[in-house]
Amino acid sequence: METDPVETDPVETESPETETPETEAWPPAPPQVVGEWCGGSDAAPEGHWTYAFSSDGQFTRHNAQRGGNTGYARFDAGQMTLYADGRQLIAYPWSTTVDAVLGDLLFIDGFSYVRGSCS
Repeated sequence: METDPVETDPVETESPETETPETEAWPPAPPQVVGEWCGGSDAAPEGHWTYAFSSDGQFTRHNAQRGGNTGYARFDAGQMTLYADGRQLIAYPWSTTVDAVLGDLLFIDGFSYVRGSCS
């Protein structure tokens, strides 16, 4: 005895939405990095960089020779990742310390930054 195939309605499934780094909720920046920082390599042909981090995770960075970027920073333990225009710019190790003479220091990829703007 033969039976005809049974037709069923297709099951509709919703695929989860994936958010880009620009639209998802960002964790706050650690309080010790909030503010402006100037530094980098003295030997770099482009000179020093100014970084500014806000408490909501936004950042700006600027260099007189190369221009700048704005976006969001993610700080995971000892790794800082900067995103701009939905893409990752850099991912470097970071840390902070306090020097008796210089005050607060931020280290990004081994280069030191002091509080304030380079310009």
